[in-house]
Amino acid sequence: LGWAYVSKRLLSAKVYYEETGWYDGQTFVKPPDILARDRLMGTYEVKPVLAKLRRSMGVGLATLLLSVSGLTLVPSEELAPTSRSSMQLMLDDTAAEREASEALERGRPAYCEDRYDRAKVGGICSNWGDTSR
Repeated sequence: LGWAYVSKRLLSAKVYYEETGWYDGQTFVKPPDILARDRLMGTYEVKPVLAKLRRSMGVGLATLLLSVSGLTLVPSEELAPTSRSSMQLMLDDTAAEREASEALERGRPAYCEDRYDRAKVGGICSNWGDTSR
């Protein structure tokens, strides 16, 4: 709002202003030398700033839209962990022992079964025979 307002006032030949209130407003007609100076300032100083702001806002909006659309395309099961969380296992000893015995039966740790947990530990399951990351 501010830069557009300044640009509009610099480029116009007549400027409305109020001295003390709504009842004593006047229109100032710019003399040719002031008009030329203001139009040069508006054209070479204010318009480039407005163009840069518009371009930046466009890039920011496009980035935001791409990010949001990218999140909506990811299936919800990919975003949520499917196995027991490590915090649950730290708090419940019987669940941790059960998970450990199941991991021994499978021949690899529980986090290798879940993409979320595998990503938390760095994606390394190759020492347990998992070559597909």
